[in-house]
Amino acid sequence: MKKYIYLTLVVGLTFATSCKKGFLDQVPNDRLTLEETFKTRSTAERFLNNVYSLIPDEFAQRSPDEGRNAGVWTGASDEAEFVWGFNQANNVNIGSWDANSGFVNSYWNNFYRGIRAASFFMVNIDKVKEDITPQIIVQYKNEARALRAIYYFYLVRAYGPVILLGDNVVEPDAPSESVQLPRSSMEECVAYITSELEAAAANLPITPANDNNYGRINKGMALSYRLQAYLLAASPLYNGNTDMASLKNKDGKQLISQTVDQSKWKTASDAYKAYITQFVPSTYKLYRKNDGGGAFSPYLSYRDLFIDKFNSEVIMSRLDASIEGRQYELTPYHNGKNSETRGSGGLAAMQNQVDAFFMANGLSINDAGSGYQTTGTTMYQPVGSPQATETFNQWVNREPVNGKYEYTTFGN
Repeated sequence: MKKYIYLTLVVGLTFATSCKKGFLDQVPNDRLTLEETFKTRSTAERFLNNVYSLIPDEFAQRSPDEGRNAGVWTGASDEAEFVWGFNQANNVNIGSWDANSGFVNSYWNNFYRGIRAASFFMVNIDKVKEDITPQIIVQYKNEARALRAIYYFYLVRAYGPVILLGDNVVEPDAPSESVQLPRSSMEECVAYITSELEAAAANLPITPANDNNYGRINKGMALSYRLQAYLLAASPLYNGNTDMASLKNKDGKQLISQTVDQSKWKTASDAYKAYITQFVPSTYKLYRKNDGGGAFSPYLSYRDLFIDKFNSEVIMSRLDASIEGRQYELTPYHNGKNSETRGSGGLAAMQNQVDAFFMANGLSINDAGSGYQTTGTTMYQPVGSPQATETFNQWVNREPVNGKYEYTTFGN
């Protein structure tokens, strides 16, 4: 039996049996044998790059491409809303989806493909002997280990408790009964994810070695997912949620703890504090940009934060992220302008989020003397903005731009 590995967009395995030479014995030229794949560093890196390809492109949430694993989270939550009727987030909001909807089961399939590919890579990377050092092998193996844990996190975030495969690589021709495995409990899933990320991070660099390594998993990226896993475990959704009392395996195993454990919040808090101490501001800090005169510009800092994919405020980003689509959605609609600059205004922050911003004098919009107005417009020029524009009074003089409140942004 011969094994062949696809090295196109999706990694997979095909098998062929050879009885005698003939047309069906020809090996397509887009496939490499196992030995060829893990013979040189370049072909092994191509395999690892395919494992990376499943990292979600979260800027493409309007109509998620199932192959890019974008979520529908922003428009389907209380954070913001797509004003267009046709989008996957709206389908979630109105309940027009079920287990058979494409984006519902695609996450499950895609992330388990990534998990299997990562484990397969970890098992075979030691076979590479050409143009590689032991240090690179260790780094690549731990990048794959971190990616595997990250994909488990995405599964748990979407589906709750899932099946943990550990280091086992399930063969493509494995009998069905060998892959019909019970789900692990939520606590087991979180323990596995956090321990794997911590172990992988110990062998990953803090910053990229050079420009060619931007986008590779590093220590800060891996540990940031560990924080999110702890926070998810502490949340009321999975911490003593009696609404999920019936979520059990066939053997009766309880998958969601029915007892509230306040120590989970302490675990998450301690992990976040340790992360901030380790990485802020030495590795990550607020993105600051100066204007042409060399003065700090809140306007340029906020604007270019979404243009510069790899900056001091970004922990993790895809090289090919669909940021142009998100910019088009967030930009107000300018009637009469060409399509490159018109914008759409299709994704808007919810009013209660906007109302949470304070006024320039530090008061909330509901406080007496705040100066907040609900009607009329003003020619308003924010500090650092190149020009004044007619702005509804609801949005002027909000959040001080010096001193304690230099500028405020809300992240995901």
